[in-house]
Amino acid sequence: MRFNRPLEYLFLPLAFALVLFALLMLTANNYGIFTDELYYVACAQHLDFGYVDHPPFIAWVTRLSLLFGSSLYVLRVLPALAGSGTIILAALISRALGGGRFASAFASLTILCGTFFWVMFGFVSMNAYDVFFVTLASYLFILILKKGSAHLWVLFGVVVGIGLNTKLSMLVIAFGLFVGLVLTPERRLFRTRFPYTAAAVAFALYFPHILWQVVHGWPTVEFIRLAHEKNLDISVPGLLGQLAFTLNLFLLPVWLIGLVELLSHRISTSMRPLGIAIVVYFVVYLMNRSKFYYLIPPIPVLLAAGAVTLDRLTEAHGKRWIRTAAIIPIVSMGIATLPFGLPVLPIESFVSYARLWGLQGKIQMERNDAKVIPGYFGQRIGWDAFAKTVASVYKALPDSDRTQCGILGFHYGESGAVDYFGPSLGLPRAIGRHMSYWLWGPREYSGKVMIVIISGPGRIDSFFRTVKLCTTYEFPYVDDQNRVKRIYLCRDPIEPMPKLWQRIKEFG
Repeated sequence: MRFNRPLEYLFLPLAFALVLFALLMLTANNYGIFTDELYYVACAQHLDFGYVDHPPFIAWVTRLSLLFGSSLYVLRVLPALAGSGTIILAALISRALGGGRFASAFASLTILCGTFFWVMFGFVSMNAYDVFFVTLASYLFILILKKGSAHLWVLFGVVVGIGLNTKLSMLVIAFGLFVGLVLTPERRLFRTRFPYTAAAVAFALYFPHILWQVVHGWPTVEFIRLAHEKNLDISVPGLLGQLAFTLNLFLLPVWLIGLVELLSHRISTSMRPLGIAIVVYFVVYLMNRSKFYYLIPPIPVLLAAGAVTLDRLTEAHGKRWIRTAAIIPIVSMGIATLPFGLPVLPIESFVSYARLWGLQGKIQMERNDAKVIPGYFGQRIGWDAFAKTVASVYKALPDSDRTQCGILGFHYGESGAVDYFGPSLGLPRAIGRHMSYWLWGPREYSGKVMIVIISGPGRIDSFFRTVKLCTTYEFPYVDDQNRVKRIYLCRDPIEPMPKLWQRIKEFG
């Protein structure tokens, strides 16, 4: 389709991108900081080429945000921009696949109305950037299949390399693209130097992280094994059901049609390699019983392809009413489920709203997730009060104890909360046994006087000779084993701190 203005097809997608960004920013401070955000902020203050449970990109990009402050508005700007960028990419993909103005607008609208997209782009996490980079890499791959220019291959290698430093999803997508090329006539591309150039660029960007893993004994392998054990034991239909419902149930036919579109010959340039890659991606994660949102990164591509099919099938005069019939339920469901994606309601009202939908315990990703409200909301409330509780214990110590007292969290959220809120409360930097906190070591602390924070099952009397429970803190909207934090004052470690540190490691 031809337009008088070359970029006219982007007008509505740009508007939708601005709407998403505005909604994310307006609600950025409504509940509080999420548990994982506390950890990523701590990682950003310990820049490295790797961390126990994730590659380095999230730490480096969060460090960029911290240059402008540590408020939630500042921290959440870049994830929100990743969301807006994904909306634009969906429009560009639909255009590259041969869609017209409606396809571009509809593709971007589906991202805007996808409930769990709001969750992923609404706080600091790897997932926001993971979706963006997978979508961007797919767009570049589409252009490569259509044009095949050398500079696109290099740019594709750069994006894949950055994506590999974001999350392992990109590794699965890259493997899927390789399989897709091998199984289709597009294998002819392997007779050129360009795929190998792209692979070399991606590997060069990822190599520092590989080297970090080697130096540290591959801690991520241990993390993945332990993480798999704590994930919900859910069937493949159950995972797909969670995915369909949390994204927006009425988007399901769109992205399924999009997959058929990519695997078919209806597109002028065959996109089967990309369709096969996405099938491979789904098979890998479904076989591993992963969390449902691990399946989301390639969904924007499928939604864009589905929009192209809808555009083509309804282009004829007299069939355009189908477009309206498709848009109305998608937008209606998006509005109705908005409180599940964005913190637009007071938390008490949200609890009532969730009960109205009968969704208590239905949006769980781990065995220990809360059942009253989704963990991605429940774990945002109470960390500031928790830090003040820790500060009250610390300030009650005599001066002679405070000068040598350290604060040890058994979970990275506890340590991260002390580090995030601690400067304004007069607290020292925390140490921790969990994830990368353990790698950062016990600092200069001798362990003679320690405030130790623990939740759930576990004992600390095997680590210290004197253990005194000072107080507890209960999170108001968490109902799992992490609800109650027990705050102890401990003295005299049974072993010297460096030796004790080897026994307290926790990568699960």
